[in-house]
Amino acid sequence: MNEKISNDGMICRILLFAVVCIHIFLCTYFFSNVRQGVHSDEIWSYGLSNSIGQPHFTTSPGVYIDDQENADYWANYNVWLKGKAYHDYITIQEDERFDLVGVYKNMSLDHHPFLFFWLVNIVCSFFPDRFSFWYVFVLQMFFLIGTQIYLYRLGKLILREKKWSPLLVCLFYALGQGGMLTFSFLRQYSLLTMFVVMHIYYQMVFFRSEDLNIKKYMIPVTATALLGLLTHYYMVSVAFGATFMICLYLLYRKKVKKMFAYGFSMVGVICTFLIIWPYAIRNMKTGNGSYVSYPMETQIKAALSDTLDLVSGLTISIYRSAAYAYLVIALVFIIAIGAPLCFLFRKEAWFIALREKVFSYGKDLFARRGKLFGYFYFIIPVIAVIYVIVVSKTVDIFKMGDFYKRYLFPIMPLFCIELFGICEYVLLHIPAVKKAAVPLMMVISVGFAGFSQLKPNIFTVRQPGNMTQFQASDFFEGKNVEMLLTSYSVPIYVSHIFYKTENIKICGRYWIKGKEKEELKPICDDFYYVFNDENGVLGDVYDFTINEKGDSEDLTQMEIDQTHLGQAEFQFESKEGKSAFNEVISNSHDPFTVEDEISILDYFKECGFDVRFVDDISTNGVLLKIYHVSKANLLTAEG
Repeated sequence: MNEKISNDGMICRILLFAVVCIHIFLCTYFFSNVRQGVHSDEIWSYGLSNSIGQPHFTTSPGVYIDDQENADYWANYNVWLKGKAYHDYITIQEDERFDLVGVYKNMSLDHHPFLFFWLVNIVCSFFPDRFSFWYVFVLQMFFLIGTQIYLYRLGKLILREKKWSPLLVCLFYALGQGGMLTFSFLRQYSLLTMFVVMHIYYQMVFFRSEDLNIKKYMIPVTATALLGLLTHYYMVSVAFGATFMICLYLLYRKKVKKMFAYGFSMVGVICTFLIIWPYAIRNMKTGNGSYVSYPMETQIKAALSDTLDLVSGLTISIYRSAAYAYLVIALVFIIAIGAPLCFLFRKEAWFIALREKVFSYGKDLFARRGKLFGYFYFIIPVIAVIYVIVVSKTVDIFKMGDFYKRYLFPIMPLFCIELFGICEYVLLHIPAVKKAAVPLMMVISVGFAGFSQLKPNIFTVRQPGNMTQFQASDFFEGKNVEMLLTSYSVPIYVSHIFYKTENIKICGRYWIKGKEKEELKPICDDFYYVFNDENGVLGDVYDFTINEKGDSEDLTQMEIDQTHLGQAEFQFESKEGKSAFNEVISNSHDPFTVEDEISILDYFKECGFDVRFVDDISTNGVLLKIYHVSKANLLTAEG
């Protein structure tokens, strides 16, 4: 018997290894063959980790990223630089190797904790003065392995079919689009995902233990919570949700002392975190939202729908419907009819037996502690809802677009195990298919995960169909480049391309207005002018309005067009507010338009240059128009 158990365990380990290999293969194939660009945050992963002293390329050293009122805020704008400036920003130099204190100081000027960036600095320290996206990608493969191992252990802990079901959960997660994107997007969400799964596993180990010994089980629970917090602030929602449900269970068991001990141990984690990282207090007060956003109800629905979509391909409607009204009416009707009937039959033997059976079943949810469809399956939805609410409160989906989905990556393994557990429970309670539950679950898991892969996703950062396909980094190598940008983050998007240039000049908005033309003449007679033709983010021009007193005023209401989600209708409390808002839009800080582009090209011609259009390209999600500006061309044409 023991030999059979040992053999089964070996088989499961081999199969888990195979699942991990499949997961790594999918991530690697997507990363190397499907993706055509990267997001600016992925470049920041390198800059924040490797550029000691100046974590943001466009911000002066020592200045906090949100301190734009600082007179010394901007750096590297409207000045000619050597391409090496970009190279040094994204690579690690000899004096920056293993400089964890420097990384800590860097992150104190950013929005995020430091742990992930420590690890990036350590990895890049083995490759000084060299750059590759593969450095962080390979690092994240270790996070993938850790996530899968603990997801398997979590499945063994809570699923009824303990032999094969945990493996199928891991396969379900590995094959889905969410599991693939989590570890191919070069950011701290992969590390946070691992800590989330580890933390929930250790919480459930305590929950399922017979003695509920806090001293015995709390070290890994608190350690994973602390490590998660040092990775990203969203860990607090996961730890809070799980701890709340565990404390509720301890209260039910009348173990009040243990409940307080358990709860205060997590409070201790928060205090320890704030001692290690006091900047969290400042950063948690800030968000990347704007005054304009979808209503909270819409944001929560969108986040839940997108999470479900990324793991299974299924979605839920984010639009308001009459279903909620019907549900309320039905509940009111049931209560109105049921309450008198309950009172009427309250002394009948059959009613008393039914009432006791219902109460007994409710108590049994706690008593079984996660066996079959027990209390555990109520813990994950609570964690998910709290997490989604926190994301919805701190992220503006309207402004960020689909890239906000990266914030949902850490809870996707929990969604996988929840969906799998529900399906397994249903199949095991259908006599006709009970014996075939495992193969059916395999078909269902592979089917839904495959369905999610058929959905388009923005993380491919692919070239638009009308754009020329060519390697921009090779094209600009050794050349002089001047760029006109519409967003301060664009230099980060393209930094790994333009560090190969000889000279580079980044020009922000209104660079030509209010300046003497003599100040703007290029330092070279032959260069490429790159115009960022992006229209910017939809929400940018809707940031604020001005009331009749000249003060900033929040938008009071926004209704979503039921046909096109992107169409918004704004309503104001006063006509003055609406009038002021329209004036703001007409005079807003819009990105450069085609007219600006033409005027600048005319200015180059006034300076005696020949201007020729080269190409339209899209690199890393940024649309660019390229012009060759040269006096040599002019001389050739005149000759």
